[in-house]
Amino acid sequence: MCNAFQSEAPRTKRSPATSFVGRFEANAELLGEERLYSWLTADASEEATLSYAEMRARCRAVCVALRRRWGASTNDRLMLVYAPGLELLVAFFGCQYAAVIAVPYYPPVLPLTPLPSVGAKRLLADGLAKVKRIAESCTPHAFLSTRTYVRASWLASKLVREAECSWPPEWTWRCTDEVSPRLGRGDADWLSEWLPGRCEPSPRDEVSFLQYTSGSTGHPKGVAIGTRNLLANVLAMSYSSTTTNSFPPPGSRIAMVSWLPQYHDFGLIAGSLSTAMQGYRSDLLSPFTFIKHPMSWLLAISRLQHSHLVISPSPNFGFALCTRRAKPHHIAKLQLSHWKAAFNGAEPIRTRTLADFDAKFAPCGWHPSSWACLYGLAETCVYGCGVAEPPVVLEVPRSRLGPGDAPMPLQPGDDNLIEFPGCFVEEAALTGQRFAISHPETGLPLPDGVVGEVRIRGASVALGYWQQPELSEQTFRTPLALPAPPSALREEKGAAVGERGSGGGGGGGGSGGGGGGGGGELPPCGKGEPFLCTGDLGFVWESRLYIVGRIKDILCIRGRTLHAHDIETCAEAAHTAMRPGCCAALPVVPPDTGQDTDGEALVLVAELKPEAEKAAAAGGGAAIAEAVRDGVREAEGVKAYAVVLLRARTILKTTSGKLRRRELRLAYAELDDAVRAAAAAAADGRKAEPAQKLRVPLDAVLHFWRDAGKPARKAAEPDAEPDPAAGGGLAVSLQEGSEKVQLPVRSVPRNDSELSALGTARGSEPSREPSRGDAAGKAEAELDDAGGGGPSATEQLGSGAELDSLDGERREAGREMMLAAAEGAAEDGCSPGMGWALRRTYLLAWGLHIPADDSLHATSAPAGGRASGSELGSCVEGLAELLHGCNLSGSVAAAGAWFEEQGLDTVAELKKARMEADFVAALQLKPGKERVLLADIDSFY
Repeated sequence: MCNAFQSEAPRTKRSPATSFVGRFEANAELLGEERLYSWLTADASEEATLSYAEMRARCRAVCVALRRRWGASTNDRLMLVYAPGLELLVAFFGCQYAAVIAVPYYPPVLPLTPLPSVGAKRLLADGLAKVKRIAESCTPHAFLSTRTYVRASWLASKLVREAECSWPPEWTWRCTDEVSPRLGRGDADWLSEWLPGRCEPSPRDEVSFLQYTSGSTGHPKGVAIGTRNLLANVLAMSYSSTTTNSFPPPGSRIAMVSWLPQYHDFGLIAGSLSTAMQGYRSDLLSPFTFIKHPMSWLLAISRLQHSHLVISPSPNFGFALCTRRAKPHHIAKLQLSHWKAAFNGAEPIRTRTLADFDAKFAPCGWHPSSWACLYGLAETCVYGCGVAEPPVVLEVPRSRLGPGDAPMPLQPGDDNLIEFPGCFVEEAALTGQRFAISHPETGLPLPDGVVGEVRIRGASVALGYWQQPELSEQTFRTPLALPAPPSALREEKGAAVGERGSGGGGGGGGSGGGGGGGGGELPPCGKGEPFLCTGDLGFVWESRLYIVGRIKDILCIRGRTLHAHDIETCAEAAHTAMRPGCCAALPVVPPDTGQDTDGEALVLVAELKPEAEKAAAAGGGAAIAEAVRDGVREAEGVKAYAVVLLRARTILKTTSGKLRRRELRLAYAELDDAVRAAAAAAADGRKAEPAQKLRVPLDAVLHFWRDAGKPARKAAEPDAEPDPAAGGGLAVSLQEGSEKVQLPVRSVPRNDSELSALGTARGSEPSREPSRGDAAGKAEAELDDAGGGGPSATEQLGSGAELDSLDGERREAGREMMLAAAEGAAEDGCSPGMGWALRRTYLLAWGLHIPADDSLHATSAPAGGRASGSELGSCVEGLAELLHGCNLSGSVAAAGAWFEEQGLDTVAELKKARMEADFVAALQLKPGKERVLLADIDSFY
């Protein structure tokens, strides 16, 4: 076997091909009957195969049919609606030969029985609606598919009479599997005249295909992949299999093994097209086969142990699924020592997954040096950066991951760290791609170690979005605000952000620099040179790109910047019943608070493992939800507003397995409305209206918990009836069809009628904790009426002994007081992040309140965003005076004893990372010695 990956020859720059057809014709001429594609079953046996010669004959015949019989013209769009298999690739290649634009997309899933279930109908309607939206976007000349699928879809239209399941009669279908590869004399003569032109260099604006990712179907955005973009990206990706070797020539014993969907980026380009362009082979499986039998993927790799070196891609969840499903008898059959590059990308890479996979499959010959942590996106075809190397993992503080923050270098005293694996950034001279990090709001380039939006320019960047010029201009052609400093765009080994190597020097917030490995730099990008705005947040450190999240997935909760996937990881680790990869952290604006007062709150929607569903439905969901809330609060310092636990395989995902976050937010709003409507109906003594069609059906919900809503900010009427829809109940019964579903909602009933109407979750007792929201409203009303003073803490919450009955969520006294202060700042129209001017602010945590004449005044922070040391000193001194004025008559000792007993404290050591010289001087502190600050005050200035 040719050990092409082990060559010590130096890396050399290659020029990308300029014609898809020309490159494939050359490989087919050279390799002939060599295997190109194999389609495998669950036991890794071959179901269908195509050699280079067979593929050339078939795609030439499809080209002739398209141009001479089916009336297609240059740049017409052809939708490719195929079940997973090799026929889709034949059609795709035929479109390249015919100079038409391929639009591959997932086929609607057809019912398998003559009397389809409601679920099967829903699945068909959902898939058909997506195809219709894609068709409206790209206006195809015709639809290509197989005879089997077209006949099955016709039969389904007869069985399912619902309007949403009907196939538009105006769609024209063509079956490529009916096209004979043998050409008549006339067709052969036409092809001999047509083919030379297709082998010439492609025009720079020639569109090869439209890439509609599975997450873009709500508002379709077809990424127009140019032929030259595709070929340049295949070349760039070829550098990722190793960091030191020369390129194996066509015909080398190298195989790509892929189970990924063939309809876009990772599965289509990396899994299928790259091998045809490079002269290797691909062994392919259906994604449905992999999901049902995960070990089939590893068996397909293992069977090549004596003949090929293997490259194989997967999102992170694929490796995690194999780790969970692998049994000792599987391990005994596998041999993975020839797996030389395991591409891990397309979703956040979790270091726990890497470590678990290493440990599980080490007995099979797997080696961690085969990992290739990759970054890419559909707008760069697929590949951005990353090479095969042992994972390089950074630990950075969670508190410094927002735009403009500097997580690196680490500062003394940094804690609460999170791990990120890096993706090696190759030399731009080799890959033709530049990377830059810029501030997402200002567009200014940022130095190494500073978080910003990842931007890319180069030959792999697509032409734009199909028929959306304004969005294309905004996304694909946005210049940096200023010429980049040397540390913002990198070229050779160890230069700065943007090209390979970061220099290893530059630190948080400073100019990059120092220590990197030498080498010249590309000229910095001048003002006006366009970059692709990826929408991803990340930073570069020591030649590697670290992705920390999506800009649109950032949650701003109580003035803190949080990343959804970090919260989701913590939630999944909080309880063994949580199903990995099936938790969504969503920002919502609670209807019972309003955006103007409290902003966004955190909602967690998660699936449970199938074996945990029965216990959760019987009342155990409350314990799981509580564990999840506690885990997130302890790790991320944020309280969940709501937790929704679902049955397995019911959370909304794209067809490639990614969370449909926007639709999940809408689904939560629907469920929340149903809960509130049921509570309101029960309070009025009437039957709730049946819930309308929901994105997440009610029978999928095992447990629904929501924090009790806060009352409106006005004086409370002592005898007024509360609004049942304003907060949660203990359990709400909703009806859909004939099945009754209980949705437990942990909170406090406010009157007897609500308690009797809502009932309790099975297996659980009603909570007896007092309603903090009602106490707060009453205290505030009495303070307004009296002009200050108000009831003491004892009058408000009872004696110190009663304090002990409060649950863990209300023991965070320091945090709660700061949140209340932040709310007061928002009420006065003052941003907590820009300094406070608090008037009539009542700190109501633990029933503490401030007389109305006490106030805290601090000047606004300077334009740079932080207050100076003297201003912070005034702020802390004023806060100390304000807290000293709290009315704790009768319960000070009891409260203090309770705090001591619980091991709680409202102050923390001043972290060295926060100890700027003027700050220390203003407070007259001894660094590292004094305990002076409320634990989370640094989140609010």
